[in-house]
Amino acid sequence: MNRVWRSYQETGLLYPPVLRGRPPFTLDADDLEVLRGLVNDVPDATLDALTDDVVQITGKPVSRSTVGRALRRTGLTRR
Repeated sequence: MNRVWRSYQETGLLYPPVLRGRPPFTLDADDLEVLRGLVNDVPDATLDALTDDVVQITGKPVSRSTVGRALRRTGLTRR
């Protein structure tokens, strides 16, 4: 209740601030094409290996989870 009261005192509003949504995807369409190419070249690569390759090629710091979600989102499998 303290946060609500403090927020009311500071802003005069009783409702919480509007959430701005989720952050944009780290990998854009070009990066997803790179990932597709990697999976097609080495279909039995581990998620860690794919992550390392994506980081080296794109120069973007991405996590293993991000690469896994990107694979799932694009419908690619690593088999």
